[in-house]
Amino acid sequence: EFSIAKLLADKTFQLDQFVRDNFGSQMKQLRWHAEISLGKVASEIVRVAAQKDVDLIVVAKEKRGIMSLFSRSISKSISRRVHCPLVSIRPPLEGSAWRGGPLPVSEDVAQFA
Repeated sequence: EFSIAKLLADKTFQLDQFVRDNFGSQMKQLRWHAEISLGKVASEIVRVAAQKDVDLIVVAKEKRGIMSLFSRSISKSISRRVHCPLVSIRPPLEGSAWRGGPLPVSEDVAQFA
């Protein structure tokens, strides 16, 4: 039987698994949380950040079609209302392959764990 709660739980599990599979070795030093929710993007991110009392928010920009017009305003809206730093990442430029390798986790970031 379909339910929104089950769909959100499934997608949260998939996101969690994706992060563990792709960044697991770099994430060992950090306490992190992935969450999928419904609502206005910026408002939901700010709400969850306050509720969980997070130290850092990382969002990914995906620029496709009309959504590219709103990506910047979403990041700005979050940064104006959130109590902690916001890091916004984007995919590599088209035609530029990611060189791979681990993402360094500095001691400054690890201190938030």
